Amino acid sequence: MKPRSDTLPVCWGTTPQRNLSCGTFLRFHLSSSEHRPTCCACSYVANAQLAFDITLEFIKDRNLYGRKVGDFQVNRFKMADMRTEIDITQTFVDMCVMEHNNGELSGDLAARAKLFASELEGRVTDECLQLHGGAGFMDEFRISHLYRNARVSRIYAGTSEVMREIIARSIGLDPRKRGD
Repeated sequence: MKPRSDTLPVCWGTTPQRNLSCGTFLRFHLSSSEHRPTCCACSYVANAQLAFDITLEFIKDRNLYGRKVGDFQVNRFKMADMRTEIDITQTFVDMCVMEHNNGELSGDLAARAKLFASELEGRVTDECLQLHGGAGFMDEFRISHLYRNARVSRIYAGTSEVMREIIARSIGLDPRKRGD
């Protein structure tokens, strides 16, 4: 029996040609709309927030060694750090959405939003799953789905490495323009 998979191959239906090389893909990605990475960033922050909310409720109810999981200082500090990171990322993504709506969002700023939000989603869902313990891997717990889905966020709509390349080029680190 073939294993069941919830993933599908990504098809770049809007690309001008098939089998793009890395350089061609980057040129296409750099010239395309900032809409996709900005929308993705919104989704990634929302997923991180959902993972946080689910985990906050879980650690307030779950007992470990006679105490609530949320009563351990290390876990309170983890939640405080995640709260801070989510809020800061949300503020940045909101600013990008406003710039996009005004037609002023640059490709490198959209790349920064997508990169940071997807990396945040990965960190937050990983930490939230950890706070759920072994139960976090059980399909009955929503955090397990959020954790698995967060991994593709750093791949979809341009990998984190592609986003870093776009950002690096925008700050003048483009070896093609050195003229060596």
